[in-house]
Amino acid sequence: MDSIHNDGREYNQLLQPTKWAAEPSADLANAFWTKRLRPVIQRHLDKRPSGKARFQGEFDPAKIRHVRYWDTKSHALASHELTLRQRGKASDSDGKQEITLKVRTSDLFVSAFTAVSGSRRDAKTKLEEDISPLQVQLSSAGRGRKVVTDYSATRSRFSRSTTQSIESEALPSTLAQACKLFPSLQDNLMSRHERGLTLKTRLAPGRLIEEHVFKGPKVDLGSRISGEFALTFWFFEKQRRVPQVSEISFKCDLDGGLMPLTVARRAHRLFVAMQEELADWANIQDSSKTELALPR
Repeated sequence: MDSIHNDGREYNQLLQPTKWAAEPSADLANAFWTKRLRPVIQRHLDKRPSGKARFQGEFDPAKIRHVRYWDTKSHALASHELTLRQRGKASDSDGKQEITLKVRTSDLFVSAFTAVSGSRRDAKTKLEEDISPLQVQLSSAGRGRKVVTDYSATRSRFSRSTTQSIESEALPSTLAQACKLFPSLQDNLMSRHERGLTLKTRLAPGRLIEEHVFKGPKVDLGSRISGEFALTFWFFEKQRRVPQVSEISFKCDLDGGLMPLTVARRAHRLFVAMQEELADWANIQDSSKTELALPR
């Protein structure tokens, strides 16, 4: 059996987009960092051996990209815990893109050993753990009615993904074309004999997203492991100044796939504290950005 190598852990919390009263900017992001996030780190994490607080840096200007998710009209990929995403620079929307096939499940071994092979020379595969607040469905009636049940509780999902370059004119419009780009997709999806699903089934595009990502600040978690913060905004309609989706996260790259106990405890303590102190900002109606981006 192959060994499992976890490339990183990312802690994600969706925020209410209506909390942002102006178009996102580095000044707006850094005001949030200074007033809301840095105090959480200072109050809940011990100081570094030097005596300094564990936060450092500030948000840089946003990187702006165009993002779009593809699936069948019946969401055949999503129903099998797969996603197909294109992403590229907003200034180069007609040129080279990145395309990613991802499987994400709550089971480490299912995700780690599910093949997501690419067909291009530059294809790169990684395995990451996505950590988010625990949510439960309040009622089976009513779409998206969820609530955070316990601020000390989190859920983990494991994503294995392959990303490769693609020209915009080569984006897949059928499952056959997607399977040519990612040969393992045919086994992962088509072997399940879903009714009415064939290689000729067409893929439908989700809404075009203008993604603004601010990065820069870090939290020193010890043992040479840092968590880098990212503040992400999605615009589904360019003319709107207020985003439709917003998320705060911090990501830890792992050396050798492991996180020491003291580091893991600091990261968990910080994420729990963020949930508690940003409770008035939390979006408890939606469980992930991806669900909002799939074809309708």
